[in-house]
This record gives sequence, structure tokens and C-alpha cells, in this order.
Amino acid sequence: MPDIVKNLRGTNNFVYTTVDSIVSATQSVHFVISDTGYKILNESIVEPDKLNILKKTHDDIAHEIYGAIRDINITLNNFVRSCIKPLSRGENNITNKK
Repeated sequence: MPDIVKNLRGTNNFVYTTVDSIVSATQSVHFVISDTGYKILNESIVEPDKLNILKKTHDDIAHEIYGAIRDINITLNNFVRSCIKPLSRGENNITNKK
């Protein structure tokens, strides 16, 4: 059982870290691309006030979405850890209540 628990913990940590890294990289690339688009639009005929409102709205929504993905990742990580914990104590059924 200890090897299984160790493997489950390792897999859970790997998945959590991988998802977190992918979300961070995706968010960074997303904002580089969107900032480039806004700079191009800023040099055109678009009114700066309207463009600033659009950019702020975009950025706020994007931050919320990436934050929600991170929150889900944290919640799933904690859930899996709570499911593994009874196994590390030698319990056969993770649904047992004490």
C-alpha cells in the first residue's frame, strides 16, 4: 500500500503542478498577444477612451477565468489529497467515516 500511496501523491502533485504551469504560460501568452492587438488598435482610428474600456473589460474577464481555473485546480488537488489520506493510514475504503 505505501508504494500505491506514494505513486498517487506523486501523480497528484505532478498533475497539479502541470496544470498550474500551463495556466500561467497560457495566461502570459494570452496577455502578450492581446496587449499587442490593443497597441495596434491604439495607433489607428479607435477612440482611446473606448479602447481603454474594452481592454480593461477584456483583462478583468481574462483574469477571472484564469483565476477560476487555478481555484478548480487547487480544489481538485485538495480533494485528491483528502482521498489519499485514509489510504496512507491503512484504511481500505476511502469512504469510511470515523
